[in-house]
Amino acid sequence: MKQLFFSLLAVAAMASCSKSELATRPEVLGTDEIKAKLFALSIDADASSRAPFEGTIDATSGNSLTAQVLASKTSGDYSTLYNDPTSGMSDKMIFSDNGTTEVGFDTTPAYFPADGSKIYLMGFYPYTGWTKRQNDDNNDCHTFTLTGKEDLMVAAEKGTDKAEAQAGTFPTLEFKHLLTKLDIHLIAEDQAAIDAWGDVTDIYLTKALNANIKDRVWVKYSDATVDFTVLNTPTDSITCYTMDATSGQAVATDDAFSKQTLTLTTTSAHSAYVLITPVIATGTNDYTLGVKTANHTDPFYVKVNLKDIANSSNAFTGDTTGKSFAVTLTFKATEIEAKATVTEWVDGGTADEEIQ
Repeated sequence: MKQLFFSLLAVAAMASCSKSELATRPEVLGTDEIKAKLFALSIDADASSRAPFEGTIDATSGNSLTAQVLASKTSGDYSTLYNDPTSGMSDKMIFSDNGTTEVGFDTTPAYFPADGSKIYLMGFYPYTGWTKRQNDDNNDCHTFTLTGKEDLMVAAEKGTDKAEAQAGTFPTLEFKHLLTKLDIHLIAEDQAAIDAWGDVTDIYLTKALNANIKDRVWVKYSDATVDFTVLNTPTDSITCYTMDATSGQAVATDDAFSKQTLTLTTTSAHSAYVLITPVIATGTNDYTLGVKTANHTDPFYVKVNLKDIANSSNAFTGDTTGKSFAVTLTFKATEIEAKATVTEWVDGGTADEEIQ
């Protein structure tokens, strides 16, 4: 009887051990790598320089897109990542062209489950700066705090599995701009205006629709819905950044405009830019810029009223998301005239204003 008792204990111990091994055994992965393609209208040059870049993705000219790509086994739920970076896996994909070449995760490839189950991918640009949080409705979101220089883009979820990969079919992550870009040009009407105003020392955005700027964006994992209102404390200003024209072509930099002084000339120059929260424009007081000069150290404010690109006498109305507006500030001896035209990612409209 004693011998039987010990035998049963041994069997129970073996069973317990087997269950423990099964519980901790890692998921069996296949040999098919998770890859994706990309489509975007225009992008930053790379992840190290987040200023806006006009053009398409082209590896030969150095214009790649480095994105954060989240992978999950559950559609719309990225609370538990399939490619969890804390376990040494990569969440970075570097795309070298627009919609042609599929790429896998950088440095550490990820593979489909051997059982053929689907994997869901969602993309965010730039690669760094995003934080996982819950909004005030307890929805899991990715959030980013704007500084004025990041060209934020998001690619909604796409599902894929190893059968599609084996057949040579890969999902295309379609990145869309979340913000509005103001390209600011400066010009003096004549020498009298140059003498009256002096060098330009600062340009910044201070209002959107006459209200403080909402500087945080929330993107829901479940459906890629974008929100600029939840858990958001508006700021009273967003910095504008400089354009470098030393190469003969204006190139966006990460340098705040306030760090320089710019001499006015009678030739229009693309001098600054800012990437900011979109609005539903009405054509009246859509945005407000603050401007300082050497002879006017107290800021004066320029109301930017957006105009339609097809007819500059008509107000631009509607959503400014993904649109780029060229705003020309014309300095006169007695006033400053602000003229804004739209030259887009997706063309929007124009705006003409005067500052006195």
